[in-house]
Amino acid sequence: MCRILIIQSRRAPERCSFERCAYQRAVDADVLFDVESTLNADRDWNAPERILDGYDAVIIGGSSDFFLHGGMAEDDAERAGAIEVLNRVRPLIEHIISSDFPTLGICFGHQLIAEVRGGNVTHDHIQKKMGTYDLRKTEEGRTDPLFGIFPDTFSGQYAHRDSVTTLPDGAIVLACGENCRFSALRYGTNIYTFQFHPELRSQDLLCARETAEMYLARGVSIESVLRESPEAPQLIARFVNRVTR
Repeated sequence: MCRILIIQSRRAPERCSFERCAYQRAVDADVLFDVESTLNADRDWNAPERILDGYDAVIIGGSSDFFLHGGMAEDDAERAGAIEVLNRVRPLIEHIISSDFPTLGICFGHQLIAEVRGGNVTHDHIQKKMGTYDLRKTEEGRTDPLFGIFPDTFSGQYAHRDSVTTLPDGAIVLACGENCRFSALRYGTNIYTFQFHPELRSQDLLCARETAEMYLARGVSIESVLRESPEAPQLIARFVNRVTR
């Protein structure tokens, strides 16, 4: 059985549970997901080998509770909390990168890894969004083991205020979008990070419509920017299959 650790940065237990279920839904039953919260200050985050011991891969997930920038003042609680999370998981991310440990970084996780690797994460009004948007594979994406089978253009579910605005050290761009320069990155051979949420369906975002005003321009309804994204969830299954091989 494949064992995967989900690193969560969420306060609400129901959101933590939903995220875990969304990943489970995207893969075969033979995958066991465990959860570790970055809010657990008692965990020894300076011992990444112990945290990852016994796991085949790790997912550093999203968060609607913390923003590395978010257009907020530096002393804002959500922004200060995000910096605390970043500093807490930095040793883990550095170990992941140095060992090329199989990893998915999703949304906030995508941004955390980018920050550790020298990429700038900021509140970009042009790139912030919520809904279903197209991604275009790059030349590198066309030959990538995960992305290669997909059409040159496919869709994904997004919900983010911050964006990576400078390409991180060692990152290869696999897919980009009209309003998302670095939609999918790969570091080394086994580390993939996505600004979009491959675990989510359009109806999942519809159920989270109460948060839409954080991400959408005034007057834009969440219903108007949603459609299906059939290819994106396959990325999780393909990643797991690659790990287990």
